[in-house]
Amino acid sequence: MSKRSREQIVSQILDVCCDGANKTTIVHKTNSNSVNISLYLKMLIKNKLVRANDRSYRTTSKGIEILENLRRIHVALADPEIQHADFMMQYE
Repeated sequence: MSKRSREQIVSQILDVCCDGANKTTIVHKTNSNSVNISLYLKMLIKNKLVRANDRSYRTTSKGIEILENLRRIHVALADPEIQHADFMMQYE
Protein backbone atom coordinates (compact mmCIF):
# COMPACT_ATOMS: atom_id res chain seq x y z
CA MET A 1 0.00 0.00 0.00
CA SER A 2 1.41 3.40 -0.96
CA LYS A 3 1.42 6.41 1.32
CA ARG A 4 -0.98 9.23 0.58
CA SER A 5 0.38 12.62 -0.27
CA ARG A 6 -0.22 15.63 1.93
CA GLU A 7 -2.48 17.02 -0.79
CA GLN A 8 -4.58 13.84 -0.82
CA ILE A 9 -5.08 13.98 2.94
CA VAL A 10 -5.93 17.70 2.84
CA SER A 11 -8.38 17.05 0.03
CA GLN A 12 -10.08 14.26 2.01
CA ILE A 13 -10.36 16.41 5.15
CA LEU A 14 -11.78 19.36 3.21
CA ASP A 15 -14.28 17.04 1.53
CA VAL A 16 -15.44 15.47 4.81
CA CYS A 17 -15.80 18.90 6.44
CA CYS A 18 -17.94 20.39 3.65
CA ASP A 19 -21.15 19.56 5.52
CA GLY A 20 -19.56 19.86 8.94
CA ALA A 21 -17.98 17.00 10.86
CA ASN A 22 -16.55 16.24 14.27
CA LYS A 23 -13.00 15.00 14.72
CA THR A 24 -14.03 11.34 15.12
CA THR A 25 -15.92 11.42 11.82
CA ILE A 26 -12.95 13.05 10.08
CA VAL A 27 -10.58 10.39 11.48
CA HIS A 28 -12.82 7.53 10.32
CA LYS A 29 -13.68 8.88 6.89
CA THR A 30 -10.07 9.76 6.09
CA ASN A 31 -8.72 6.50 7.50
CA SER A 32 -6.24 8.38 9.65
CA ASN A 33 -5.57 8.88 13.36
CA SER A 34 -6.42 11.58 15.85
CA VAL A 35 -2.86 12.90 16.19
CA ASN A 36 -2.39 13.40 12.43
CA ILE A 37 -5.86 14.86 11.97
CA SER A 38 -5.25 17.32 14.80
CA LEU A 39 -2.08 18.54 13.07
CA TYR A 40 -3.83 18.89 9.71
CA LEU A 41 -6.84 20.64 11.25
CA LYS A 42 -4.57 23.11 13.02
CA MET A 43 -2.85 23.93 9.71
CA LEU A 44 -6.17 24.15 7.82
CA ILE A 45 -7.69 26.44 10.45
CA LYS A 46 -4.59 28.66 10.47
CA ASN A 47 -4.86 29.00 6.68
CA LYS A 48 -8.61 29.69 6.90
CA LEU A 49 -9.54 26.60 4.88
CA VAL A 50 -11.56 25.11 7.76
CA ARG A 51 -13.29 26.78 10.69
CA ALA A 52 -13.97 25.24 14.07
CA ASN A 53 -17.28 25.60 15.90
CA ASP A 54 -17.39 23.95 19.33
CA ARG A 55 -16.61 20.34 18.36
CA SER A 56 -17.43 20.63 14.69
CA TYR A 57 -15.30 21.56 11.71
CA ARG A 58 -16.56 23.05 8.46
CA THR A 59 -14.80 23.81 5.18
CA THR A 60 -14.76 27.54 4.42
CA SER A 61 -15.42 29.05 0.99
CA LYS A 62 -11.64 29.40 0.56
CA GLY A 63 -11.30 25.71 1.49
CA ILE A 64 -13.93 24.71 -1.06
CA GLU A 65 -12.04 26.65 -3.73
CA ILE A 66 -8.81 24.82 -2.81
CA LEU A 67 -10.66 21.47 -2.81
CA GLU A 68 -12.01 22.13 -6.31
CA ASN A 69 -8.50 23.04 -7.52
CA LEU A 70 -7.04 19.88 -5.98
CA ARG A 71 -9.73 17.83 -7.74
CA ARG A 72 -8.91 19.47 -11.08
CA ILE A 73 -5.22 18.73 -10.58
CA HIS A 74 -6.00 15.11 -9.73
CA VAL A 75 -8.11 14.72 -12.87
CA ALA A 76 -5.46 16.39 -15.02
CA LEU A 77 -2.74 14.13 -13.67
CA ALA A 78 -4.91 11.09 -14.30
CA ASP A 79 -5.22 12.08 -17.99
CA PRO A 80 -3.06 9.65 -20.01
CA GLU A 81 -2.13 12.37 -22.53
CA ILE A 82 -0.73 14.56 -19.76
CA GLN A 83 1.07 11.63 -18.17
CA HIS A 84 2.64 10.78 -21.53
CA ALA A 85 3.70 14.40 -22.06
CA ASP A 86 5.30 14.51 -18.60
CA PHE A 87 7.12 11.27 -19.29
CA MET A 88 8.41 12.55 -22.61
CA MET A 89 9.62 15.82 -21.05
CA GLN A 90 11.98 13.81 -18.83
CA TYR A 91 13.95 12.79 -21.90
CA GLU A 92 14.12 16.11 -23.72
